[in-house]
Order: sequence, then structure tokens, then C-alpha cells
Amino acid sequence: MLSNISWTQFLVVLIGVLVLYYIIYFIRFRFNGMMEKLNKKSEVYELDILEGREEDEETKMLDELEIIINRIKKDVLDQAGKTATKDQLFAALPGTVANYDGLHQPAYRYALNNYIIQQSKQSCGVEIEEEELEELWGNLPN
Repeated sequence: MLSNISWTQFLVVLIGVLVLYYIIYFIRFRFNGMMEKLNKKSEVYELDILEGREEDEETKMLDELEIIINRIKKDVLDQAGKTATKDQLFAALPGTVANYDGLHQPAYRYALNNYIIQQSKQSCGVEIEEEELEELWGNLPN
């Protein structure tokens, strides 16, 4: 009976059994570990995407802040000049800042307040307190 089996047939069956053995071994002992690694990689990838979105949003907010600051400098402070009063500035600022979403973010709001306080003193000679600006922003429509 063994004389009827050729070496080719023997090797094909042996390789088939080995492949089947390693498939069963892989599924039984290594599959869960591999799935965990794949899930971790996908989680890391998703976190990278979310962090990228956050950076994009921060960059967008900073760009908007820069635009608002330039608009305040040009349209409000430079136009008002040295003869401006606090009431004139308070009348002009809300129209420029009303649509800025950064007012809801404390860091951007603080930066905007500091800029207005500093520039109004330099450009117009008007001293504005932070509390007055906070009250002004609080009266803006949401």
C-alpha cells in the first residue's frame, strides 16, 4: 500500500496538513492578540484624526482672532483717533466683535480683551477696564 504513494503525493498531503495545523493554531491562540493590535492601531488612527481636527479648529480660531484684531485696529481704533471717548469705542466695538465665536472661549476672550485695553490706551488715550469689556460682551446677542 505504501508503495502506491509517490513522494509528490506525500509532500502535497504533508504541506496541506501543516497549513491546516497552522491555520487552526493561529485562529485558536493568536487571533485575539492580532485583533487587539488592529483595534489599537485603528484607535490610534482615530485619535490622530481627532487631534488633527482639534488643531484645525484651534488654527481656525486663531486666524479668526487675528482678523478681528486687525478689523478692530483699522475700523475702530484708527478711525476714532486720539479724540475718541470710551462711549464711542463701546458703541463701535460690539458691531465688529458680535459674530466672533472666540468670545465663548476664555483664552481667546482674554487675548481680545488685553489687546483692546492695550491698543485703546496707545491709539486713543482711553483707559478701558477688563470688567467693562466683560459687561459689554455679556450684553451681546448670542
